[in-house]
Amino acid sequence: FTLPSSIAGVSAVSLAMAIGEPAQNAPRIGLGPVGISIHTAQMRLYFDFTLLPPAGLSTGVVQLPLYLEAAQGTATMSAITCGSDPESDAQMTIIGAPGLAAADIAAVNTSQMTNFSAPVTLGTATVLNVAPVLTATTLLTANLSAPSPTDVEFSFDDIADATVKTVTTTDVTAGLLDSLSSSLSAPGGLTVKVLGLPLLPVGVVTSELSAALKGALSAADPVINSVLTSLGVELGTMDLRATGMRCGIPVIVQ
Repeated sequence: FTLPSSIAGVSAVSLAMAIGEPAQNAPRIGLGPVGISIHTAQMRLYFDFTLLPPAGLSTGVVQLPLYLEAAQGTATMSAITCGSDPESDAQMTIIGAPGLAAADIAAVNTSQMTNFSAPVTLGTATVLNVAPVLTATTLLTANLSAPSPTDVEFSFDDIADATVKTVTTTDVTAGLLDSLSSSLSAPGGLTVKVLGLPLLPVGVVTSELSAALKGALSAADPVINSVLTSLGVELGTMDLRATGMRCGIPVIVQ
């Protein structure tokens, strides 16, 4: 659907999204070694910002395609300990690593977003098109995750009672956009191709375009947070539950 735009320097915003990947499960009985993992990502968002062109590029079309994968996490079974009485002394340890989000300035085929079993293919995005003279492209990625994974202990009773334990990190989404903004100014952040006589020196084009994109990224944070809040998504939090344990035979978790 299309969002109303009230962002300075932005003329329109559209959003495609895929929501609600269910809790992930691996086979009920696993004969492999400790270290088996599962991954989940609860939401994929693809914002397409149409920017007002900078003064020196008034005939151009400026786009900021922003892909966000949010509420992701990975759980890894790291240990099972068994004593003489498993019902009282058996214990499973799961390493929980919640990831806040991954953000990309990239071209995305939105039909891939609903297939959570496979990553979305990220393509080079055209962020400026002054046909037929000038184009600018980019492909940038930023990831924000928990500072370090957390060990979570599950007793025999926790497993029997299907106890859910939560791992939380306190990073903020603004860090993702700050990282992308810095990458725009770095060497190779923008690739400008001149198909004919340049309207402006390439260095001036890069400077003006980079400033416009960075301004839009800075203003996009409240829009993204508003969408996530309205959908009831809390970034940086992951729920873990151990579904079963048999001493000597590791089993997977969800």
